[in-house]
Amino acid sequence: MSTTYYANVADVAIYIRPSEIPKVVWDEQESFGEQDCFVVGKKFVNGKSYALKLHSSYEAYCAHLRSFEMESVLSKADYELILKSGKPFYSKWSKDFQLHLFDTKTHFVWRSGRSRIFWKFFPEKFRDNIGLTNDNNATGPKSLGELLEAMYGPNPTIGVVEDESYGTFAKYSSSFRENDIPKV
Repeated sequence: MSTTYYANVADVAIYIRPSEIPKVVWDEQESFGEQDCFVVGKKFVNGKSYALKLHSSYEAYCAHLRSFEMESVLSKADYELILKSGKPFYSKWSKDFQLHLFDTKTHFVWRSGRSRIFWKFFPEKFRDNIGLTNDNNATGPKSLGELLEAMYGPNPTIGVVEDESYGTFAKYSSSFRENDIPKV
């Protein structure tokens, strides 16, 4: 399951002049309800490593999935790596995607690699003023400040995928630079 997080355009424009918001961020604008919003990214629920330990082998795990007419996206090497890693959670979207291991129940994927820089380096003194809404009315971060703290703070509760070849933002280039962020 995934939850998309949105920031209201009007809220952001209070702290950053619209002309200083990078084009890539404007390109990721969508309507959410009655509001024009920027899509910040998506939070995903990770797989539980202990669930794999319930099966005596990779083959038994695959047989269990087949009994529900499902197929594993994990290779035998992935399965073994998860068990050996000691990490309690993992994520792999499909057979073609890289395996990610986490200490957290969820992980976050930025909408794009280029807009990630905008949100990560949004002026710290204003982060808590940028409210976030989500498409599932899920509990979780309610502001940009809370989201960044949950991912990068001293006790992270949300894992983060920084690899730009992964997931939501695979189609974007990484040409957006930190010094493209307006200084406030």
